[in-house]
Amino acid sequence: ADVKRYFLLRKINFNELVENCRDTNKSIPYFENLIGSTWGISSGAKAALVDKKTGEKKVEIQGPGTISLSTYWAHFETAKKAITNSVELSSFSEYQIAIVQGIASIEAYLNHRVELWNKDHPADKLVDTTTNKVSFKDKIDIWLPKMTSGKKLDKSLNYWMHFLELRKVRDHL
Repeated sequence: ADVKRYFLLRKINFNELVENCRDTNKSIPYFENLIGSTWGISSGAKAALVDKKTGEKKVEIQGPGTISLSTYWAHFETAKKAITNSVELSSFSEYQIAIVQGIASIEAYLNHRVELWNKDHPADKLVDTTTNKVSFKDKIDIWLPKMTSGKKLDKSLNYWMHFLELRKVRDHL
C-alpha cells in the first residue's frame, strides 16, 4: 500500500507500471538506477565512489579509465547480456559465460552483504580468509541465517536445485 501511495503521489499509475515491469528492459522510476555498474571516465575527468553513510571516498580515479560500483552488479550485467546472446546467437560459449558470471554474481553479492554485516557488527565479524576458509555451504547455512535474523534459505525449492546444477557446470568449466 505504501508503494502504491508513493507512485500515486508522483502521478504514476501503479497497474500500468506493473505491466511495464514485465519487460526487463523497462525501469522502475524512483527505484532503479539505470547508470549501470561500470562507468567510463574520459581524459581529465575525475570520479569517486563515496560511502553514503560516512561520506568516505572508497575509490577515486582520474580519467581516462573505468570505475565499477560493485563486483556483484558487474557480474550480473555480464551474465544477463551473455544469456541473452546465448539464445539470440545459439551460442553455447555465451551460455557458459552466463553460468560462470551468474554464479560469480551470487557469490559476490553474498560477500558484499558480509562486508556490510562486518561494518555494522565489528565485534561479531564473519571472516573468510586463506587461513580461515569458510565454504559456500557454511556461508549459506550459518552466515545467511545470522545476517537475516534466523531466516534460512529453503533448499527444497527447485531454484536451489537449479543453482546447484549450474554450480556443477561452472565448477567443471
